[in-house]
Amino acid sequence: MAEENVNQRGDPMASCMEMMKGMEVGSGPAGMCPMAAMFKGVLEKTRFLALLFVPGAALVVGGALFLFEPRILVWLMAGTSILLGIGLVVIAYTIRRFAAGLRTA
Repeated sequence: MAEENVNQRGDPMASCMEMMKGMEVGSGPAGMCPMAAMFKGVLEKTRFLALLFVPGAALVVGGALFLFEPRILVWLMAGTSILLGIGLVVIAYTIRRFAAGLRTA
């Protein structure tokens, strides 16, 4: 069966329908589309839902803070610029050292 799926390059819906041939509707996990069964397993893990909830809540709180105090946005942009600048300098320094090591080798 794995070889059949590797060679299928056409319509994804047709591929899913081919995998579902012979399955009965409502017969539990075996009767579900394989991708739906995988997604159901992912949703049952509580960490996955927390990974969606925490950033969403942080964005809502951040948006509310920007509405009440727009100067926070300026500080956020300044901090981001400084951190990106430091990161680029470190990357450039690392690449220079790596290139120098290649020249001597």
